[in-house]
Order: sequence, then structure tokens, then C-alpha cells
Amino acid sequence: MSGGIPPRALERAYVGTSIICISGALFLVFFENSRYAADATANSFAQLLALPAILYGALMHLLRPSGSLRTLRRAPLPILLCLLCLASAIWSIDASATIRRSVILIGLTLFSYSISARFDVTDICVIFCKALIAIFVVVMLGVIVMPSIAIHQDHHYPAIRGFFAQKNIAGRVFLLGVIFGLVLAKQVPERRTLGMIATGLCTIGMLASLSATALLDFVVVLIVFVASLIWKRLDKPSALVAGGIFTLAVLAIGYALYDHLFVELTEATGRDVTLTGRTLIWAELYSQVQSRSPLLGFGYEAFWTSVNSGAAAIKWVGLGPYIPPQAHNGLIHAYTGMGILGALAFLLTLYRLLSRALHHLKRGKNHLLGILSITFFAYFFVVNIAENEFLTYNSLIWCVFVLLLVLTSKGNAAREAK
Repeated sequence: MSGGIPPRALERAYVGTSIICISGALFLVFFENSRYAADATANSFAQLLALPAILYGALMHLLRPSGSLRTLRRAPLPILLCLLCLASAIWSIDASATIRRSVILIGLTLFSYSISARFDVTDICVIFCKALIAIFVVVMLGVIVMPSIAIHQDHHYPAIRGFFAQKNIAGRVFLLGVIFGLVLAKQVPERRTLGMIATGLCTIGMLASLSATALLDFVVVLIVFVASLIWKRLDKPSALVAGGIFTLAVLAIGYALYDHLFVELTEATGRDVTLTGRTLIWAELYSQVQSRSPLLGFGYEAFWTSVNSGAAAIKWVGLGPYIPPQAHNGLIHAYTGMGILGALAFLLTLYRLLSRALHHLKRGKNHLLGILSITFFAYFFVVNIAENEFLTYNSLIWCVFVLLLVLTSKGNAAREAK
């Protein structure tokens, strides 16, 4: 933990409340119908839920400017990516939307920087576990008090979403709680009970959401979590051999079973080989970016807001009247907004977190941070195959991604060692 005034109970509670607000767990408290999410006025009002986190980040940077600058210098990549998003307003087809959403993105990114400076890794895990337990309670209260909203009444019935806009968001957020709970229960003995409670409740919440993508990610998270516990105990040659064998085994099994297993899985989960139209969206987006500017794209988030963009054209590629609010893939979403620059930023940032996570897992002194980072990396990677959480201006998952980038940075590691 950094020097100065130690975080007090009130500050912890405020940060936890901010986490709940930006998780999306309260969205349907304000909007009984999730279709309002596509409405510009409703969406702008919903963005106020990010205000507590933005105010906290701004206040911490104003009160501790020198410390904030040191934190930014130790891990400049996240804020540089945010500034790239803001700069894309220069070529954006909807400059006002790009600027507005970039400002929110910067605010939430600074929130993550502030948390990294004010709390150590154990404190962060505790805060997140308590916040996710509170979200579970809110979801269950919704099922009891307002079941017509908390339980999907459409073709997703009986999936439980609580007050999240839809079940997949609920599944992803609860899985985040599983990660923090597992790591806390395993690595911090005095907080094991809290970690186990968070893991159990968040697993129930994730399963109740009936989110197939969250379930797939859950399996990956468990595999990587267990593998990380084993891998960090091996010497370097043994770790390399074990990692190579594990990777080859996964690839071999995947290749051998792909034709049969993929079709069976998609049919079992009510999907098709286009991943519920996702591959159609990706092909259309690639075509439209190529026709405009492969290097720069349409501008950060502008493609999805501008009436002059080609977003509406996606509905005629086999999706009926549905107009997607995002690319449903992190790499393609970044490519749509900022072209090749965005795609390279996505790949560079993923590589950065992976490399630092592996360093902390094997050679760092903070094993808690290493296991948390590598497990979250696997989670984030899988999530961004079918959804987008990279540079997402209203996402708790993006905040955690930035938080771990900062905590695992070389400069921060040197600070912790000192």
C-alpha cells in the first residue's frame, strides 16, 4: 500500500459501491425494459452510474497529484490507449459521441489507477469479493420482489439476470467474482471464508444466468487457475516442458474433435455455426472498415452511434431486424473503431498483461498477484472472442484489466519490492 493516509472503512465502502454501479447490476432498476439500452437518452442517463467511480478517480488525482503522476509513469499504456480513443475524434464520423465516451473511458481508467495506488492486492480482492456478494444479494432480491424483470420473460426464460440488462452480462460479472473469490480463498488464509463465500455465491449466480459463454469461460478459468497453482511450484525447465505438453495436448484434442464437438456444442446451447450471427457481423464489419479506412477505422465508438455509419446495414446480413450494439469480438471492435491502430493496440495490451502475469507467477514475490493476473487474462481473452470488453467505456471488466496492468507493471513491482 502506498504512503499517506491509509484507506478507511468509508473509502472501502465507497469503492465497493462504485464497483456495483459500474458492473451494470442496477441497470434495470432505472429501465424496466432492456430495449431502452439502445435509446440515446436512456443510455446517456445510464452512464451516470459511472459517476461515483469517476468522481473517486478525479478526487484521488487532485488530492495526490505527485503520487498520481508516479502511478501513471509506472504504467502509461492504459492511459495512452484512452488518449488514442480521444484523438480518434479527429477522424471520427461522430466526433461528439467519440469525445463523450472517451471522457467516460478516461474517468473509469483513472478510477483503476487510483485503486492501484490506494490499496494492495489483498485489499482489492476483499473489496471485489464483498461487492460481488452484494450484487448476488441484489439479483436474488430482484427474483423475489420483481421476478418479471429479474427473470428473462423472452426466449431466454428461465435465465436469471437480476437487474442486469441481459443474462450474458450477469454471467460475465459473476464469473469475475469467482476469480477473485478463488484467488483470495487459496492465497490468503485469513480471508479464506470470505473467498469461499464469494466463489460459491458467484458460481450460483453465473449458473443461474444460463449464459453458455460464461459457462465456457468458467471451465477455462478453472483449468488455468489450477494449472497456475501447479506451474508456479515447478522449476523453469519443468515448467516449460509441462506448459509445452499442456498446450500441445489442448491443440491436438481441439483439432481432433473440432468438426464433431463444435457442431454438437453449438446445437446443444441453441446456437449455430455462425455463433448466433456473430461471424456474419464480423464479415460485414471487416468489409465496411476496408471500404472506409483500414488504418484508422470509423473513430472510437462512432460506428455504433452515428446515423451516417453502416451499423444499420448489418441487419440485412441474415440477422433480421437486429442491429448489434457492438462487434461481439474485442479485436474486431477495436479494428472497427480505430482500424489497424486499434487492432494492434488490442494485441499489444493483451501481450503486455500476459507477459507480466507470467513474470509475477514464476519469478515475482507476489504469488497472489501472479495467479490473479494469469487467471484473469484467460478470462478476458475468452470473453473477447464473442463479446467486447476492450476499451469499453462503461465496463467493470475493463477497469479490472487496467488495474492488473498497473499492478503488474515493472515500475509497480519495483515499488512493492522497495
